Amino acid sequence: MTQAELLLDLLNDAVAVAFPIAILFPFIGLPKIGFWPWYQSSWGWNLVIFDLVVAIAVLPSWLHRVVGLNPETLYFEWILVVSLWSIPIIVLWRTFLIWRAQRNIETRRGEEEEHADSRFQ
Repeated sequence: MTQAELLLDLLNDAVAVAFPIAILFPFIGLPKIGFWPWYQSSWGWNLVIFDLVVAIAVLPSWLHRVVGLNPETLYFEWILVVSLWSIPIIVLWRTFLIWRAQRNIETRRGEEEEHADSRFQ
């Protein structure tokens, strides 16, 4: 087996695994099915939407490599472009969530320190 054949096999396997996992991930939070109610927090929504966008981004490759369809149409190209451009938007949203969480932690920490200082005065 050549290195090119190995890389192609690894790519095919990665696409075959990545798409279904990304599609199935949101179901882990559904009542009576899953264990994490992701729909109850902005973090959960962010993770699930990111996974779905990743699934949409690899959909044309999955259709080609696993199902055998040729998704070389303008429709699939638009889907690919929109999903790929959604990734940085979702990452910026996640950055905002992290910033907000950190700000809340520091605000609480400051309030606790003020409260502790006032007890000793």
